[in-house]
Amino acid sequence: MAKSREISNLKIIIGVLTAAVVILGFITTQFLLGQQQDIRQNASGPSTTTAAPPSLVLNQKMPTFGSIINFTAVYPKEATRKVGVDQHWNPDVQVSCVQNGALVLNQVLVFLKDSQNGDGNLTGLSSDLTLSANGGNGISWTGGAASCSATLYYFGHDFLIHTLAGISFEVSQ
Repeated sequence: MAKSREISNLKIIIGVLTAAVVILGFITTQFLLGQQQDIRQNASGPSTTTAAPPSLVLNQKMPTFGSIINFTAVYPKEATRKVGVDQHWNPDVQVSCVQNGALVLNQVLVFLKDSQNGDGNLTGLSSDLTLSANGGNGISWTGGAASCSATLYYFGHDFLIHTLAGISFEVSQ
């Protein structure tokens, strides 16, 4: 009885391994076919449009404590795909501010709408962020100047974070 159970389990393991090899072979074939297609497209000559590099711009010229800020970004179409089990929308902007060496603000902004550019990229406007006492994540900012940074990124299908652009800016009192 135990021997037949071992044989049954062995058959299941062999079946799973065989299926994995078949799937891996299919994925490899699709990848190689895609690479050949890319090579053929690149060999056909130069493209007439060149996509602009990703960028991130703070829309407010001189932000102060308590003011509302947002960002305009240019990003590639692949940065807008949903990923993960919870279908995370991309891209995001991570905004962090430091005052006297202490983190006083740490927030993630999303892009609620974007528009297609002629070069294949997208331009999006981020959600708003108030530079105020509730810095989020259990930290607080009670006033005064701070040094801030903003990073445009997305989660790839490879489950890695891909940084597209970043800027630094100062917030005055």
